[in-house]
Amino acid sequence: MKFKFLKSKSLYVTIGSVSLISSFGYLSHRLVTKYNFFAKNDIKSVSLDENKDYIYLTEELSNDYSEDFGSSQSSSTHLQLLGLIESTSGDNQVSEAAFSAITSTLFNDFQYREIAQNCHFKTGLRLARTPGVSSKLFLPPLKTHFLRTTTSPEPVYDFNQFLLNMFKKAHKSGDHCSECTKLFTELSIEMLERGRHSRQLDESIDFNDIHNFFKSLLSHKTPEVDWLYLQAIGQNILYDKTQCQTLVDSGLFLVLHYLRNNFSDEKVHDWVAQTLANLSVHKEFHSHFWSTNWFAVLVDWLQSDRLEWSLSAAKILHNLSEDSSDHLFPESIYLLHPLYYDTSNKNFDIVMVHGLLGGTFKTWRQCDTEKDTNAYTRCWPQTWLAAEVPNLRLLSVNYQTFVSNWNIECQDNTSVFTLKQRSSQLLKDLLSSRVGEKPIIWITHSMGGLIVKQMLVDINESNDPKLKPILNQTKGIVFYSVPHKGSDIAVWTPYLQRIISPSSELLELRKGSKSLLSLHERFVKMIETQGIACLSFGETLKSIIYCISNVCAIQVPKDSANPDIGHFHLLDENHFNSCKPKHKTSDSYRMVLHFIKSIVNRNKGDGDGSDDKISVLLSSTFT
Repeated sequence: MKFKFLKSKSLYVTIGSVSLISSFGYLSHRLVTKYNFFAKNDIKSVSLDENKDYIYLTEELSNDYSEDFGSSQSSSTHLQLLGLIESTSGDNQVSEAAFSAITSTLFNDFQYREIAQNCHFKTGLRLARTPGVSSKLFLPPLKTHFLRTTTSPEPVYDFNQFLLNMFKKAHKSGDHCSECTKLFTELSIEMLERGRHSRQLDESIDFNDIHNFFKSLLSHKTPEVDWLYLQAIGQNILYDKTQCQTLVDSGLFLVLHYLRNNFSDEKVHDWVAQTLANLSVHKEFHSHFWSTNWFAVLVDWLQSDRLEWSLSAAKILHNLSEDSSDHLFPESIYLLHPLYYDTSNKNFDIVMVHGLLGGTFKTWRQCDTEKDTNAYTRCWPQTWLAAEVPNLRLLSVNYQTFVSNWNIECQDNTSVFTLKQRSSQLLKDLLSSRVGEKPIIWITHSMGGLIVKQMLVDINESNDPKLKPILNQTKGIVFYSVPHKGSDIAVWTPYLQRIISPSSELLELRKGSKSLLSLHERFVKMIETQGIACLSFGETLKSIIYCISNVCAIQVPKDSANPDIGHFHLLDENHFNSCKPKHKTSDSYRMVLHFIKSIVNRNKGDGDGSDDKISVLLSSTFT
């Protein structure tokens, strides 16, 4: 790796045969640049400390910064405050006072930049998790442009060559990777080498020629990303640790910067945010978030109204601050509340589990009919529930589902589709998220309720003492439109079934399924033994969805939605809207709120602790 200064006052970095320019919008007598070393070659004109993840560039730079910062240079209060924070323990009163002053003071740009240059990782992490903090307290995100190795500093957009090298290294290192990972990596290599690939995948994937992207970029048109490459990156990250490490060592964090900088499509930014969240699951990658200047981006994302960004940022910052690698939020778990650093004791866990065709970022939104109102929320548990019931930790489970096998782009032995498989994986992810250490209330929709039932029954029938706390701490379950005894959606004529090719998870939902009936019977017995409160909702309207070229109607019948335990209430809604209240006075929210409050109060010891007490409270509320 070589560094030299250009007349454009940018940092020129050579990595292997491909180069990039990282532009910084500031100058000072000593420029502190954080940068992760993806390769360790000769480094010239720098002072290197192998124990740190940044370098000091010692060459003097001409000071032609346009801002007049004479007054700011005469004051070093901001650096003294930072020094007090970093020289004392976090719970020290002096440190806390200095921290409060830093976060609440409006500095000028030069002072912000000096704080960013001198701030250490732990202090930066605490700052990033503070509500309302300015992203100027962190070094600006890297502006990356990929170049061919030439004597000219002018950028030549050769991002495809960089990706090709990265995928080839990953493919070479992944001898034991999954078939799907291998497939997407090989297809990406073919596309980058030839501009096309030799195999057909789902038609919904938009395979744009990479050269069209660069052509549109140079002509100032809105560029489009080829999602095949993003799928290949995602596969390598999620399913093969060795290949994930190879991608990171090859410059993945810089690739993600490039995608965020050069594509305006929000979906690309969503993907970048969620990919970073998946990388944060691995403790060995944590230093890269700091050394490649992602903190300013994370702060902006955390304060965004877009769930895909704010929840991903909250997950990343939580994982970076977690000391134990055994307690990091895994891929499937997102933190809904609290998003920021919070020292208050959380007495209850509320765990949201969506159903068929759902997801963390769409299932728990307010009803779409209210979208034009100023108070509309994309996540009513986060906006309403957290405000009305104090000291809750809200978690959401996120997983992918399919109605038809035609929608599955790749399936191998790593694929998780059955209720049994999903419940087993969910159990591992919940244990990693410290679920089971405090009382739990589950809020489920559709197939999500079946997964929770399967998981709790499996724990009840297991002899593993590590699993028992999740069952023992379960105090209540909310079921929105859960097909306890199956649904008509999974019943077709043989001819129609061949056309639709229903997924295995959908076939499990057949009306009258013996496995579902057996699960429900065991679940009811367990509920009675454990004394777990249940609140269930049914639907009265049909939902219409498209199954490939066919129209399918979804409705969970009343006799299937009613588990015959706890309290049951019919809603004048369809399957997908039953868990999306129109407003706070809707039964689908009001009843859940009272259900949760009654359980929380009982757990506090406000009542006599009897099951009769909670039954009386619920009955008076729901009548």
